[in-house]
Amino acid sequence: MTSNLIIWMETDPAAPWHWNMHDAGQGRAQTESDKAQLAKLGAKAVSVILAGQSVRMLKYDLPKLNNKDRLAAVSFAIEEDIGGSLNVQHIVLGGKDDARVAVITKIEMQKIIDQLNKAGLTDANIYADFDILSSANKIFE
Repeated sequence: MTSNLIIWMETDPAAPWHWNMHDAGQGRAQTESDKAQLAKLGAKAVSVILAGQSVRMLKYDLPKLNNKDRLAAVSFAIEEDIGGSLNVQHIVLGGKDDARVAVITKIEMQKIIDQLNKAGLTDANIYADFDILSSANKIFE
């Protein structure tokens, strides 16, 4: 039975990764070779948890719109709050009832994607650590 591979990245995605996979144990992938071995574990899914300081989380109430229009509206709404050009930001909207907006620079996101691709992990879900921890707290309530 394969399970999910969870990788914790530091602020520098090229730094060593801590990882855990129920069927394969846990460890620290320090080299590119170590990281490439993770792709060979046969994980059902890969989840990457980023350091929270890499991501800004904002909240905006928007009217019911389709995703394209929501992204355009939220981009306009957050432009002054992010302190930089929208052209250099990667923006992720929460689900339909989730008013949160995650913002990370395109450069930082590309570094993460490049490191995952080098390791052969091309289809990962990426989360901020504080988002994962806030979801986990609901499990224990």
